[in-house]
Amino acid sequence: MLDDGLSLIVKSAEIIIEEVGIEFHDDEEALQICRDVGADVQGQLVKFPRGISAGTRIMHCRYR
Repeated sequence: MLDDGLSLIVKSAEIIIEEVGIEFHDDEEALQICRDVGADVQGQLVKFPRGISAGTRIMHCRYR
């Protein structure tokens, strides 16, 4: 049951990051890094394609 719950959380996070996105305010460096890894950057809003785990996408873009 725990694995099912975790799987649901991961899938839900991926949907949110892909469809809703994350805003990076006043951080052009982070936005450029997100562009470099293939994210869709529109102003300060970043949407990530599926294929990389949600946590990896955020950490790679924010803390590289």
